[in-house]
Amino acid sequence: MAADFPLWGEDIKRLIKKSRVMPIAFAFNPGTMDADDEYFAAHAKKKPEMLGKLAHAEGAGSKSAFGTFTSIGSEISLTCFRTIPQLAKRLKKFLKANKIPLNVVVMDPDGNVIDTDVETLTEWFDEDEDGAVEAEAEEAPEAEAEEAALETAPDPAADAAELGERLKALRDDVMKAPPEVAARVQAGFAGAVALLKAGKLDQAESAISKLELVAARLAHLAANPPPAPPPPPPQADAAAPAPGATPDARLAAVLDR
Repeated sequence: MAADFPLWGEDIKRLIKKSRVMPIAFAFNPGTMDADDEYFAAHAKKKPEMLGKLAHAEGAGSKSAFGTFTSIGSEISLTCFRTIPQLAKRLKKFLKANKIPLNVVVMDPDGNVIDTDVETLTEWFDEDEDGAVEAEAEEAPEAEAEEAALETAPDPAADAAELGERLKALRDDVMKAPPEVAARVQAGFAGAVALLKAGKLDQAESAISKLELVAARLAHLAANPPPAPPPPPPQADAAAPAPGATPDARLAAVLDR
């Protein structure tokens, strides 16, 4: 019997265990801040974009994230095609409420870490618990009502008002971008605004998703600055590093994608 959405408790545990051997598609809507109304969907066979539509349409919050996840030891790693602020902290809290104590690492599609909530935890998985995890996901019979809900869920890219709210939420992050990437980030923001005004909603959604990933990456860098390089040996005659040098070239790769 196909699992209903949203997922809770044992259904989430089953898919997280399966994610040790294969990526699992997911979507997460954190809901409102004053209620336990999070919405988590995951499936071994569905596309992340489809689950993202469902989480956006049925979740209580105005923002949602989607992508795939894998897990190992005491850590779950999310590869996000769309993210939200503090995704690692919010998802970790949701998992803990479902008695799944896991650290959370959030990455962009290129594998760059953009958010984390990590502490020392004992390994949650027991390799012998509930038998061995199969490498291939079983295809459970799908209820017609579930298929209809997934196929007909509204497309987030078609909702101009929702895209406008996501742009507004990004404005402060864009203005605070460091000098070495500020011009490119601001140009990307202006381009997304132009696409939205022109009614090119699919392209605007793609541009906004990229900006959200960049904003999350910048926030992670700000919270976790790279250590200062060691001083050169006394006999070295090397010039000091330029004070404005970009600390993370991978950010440029996100912008160029």
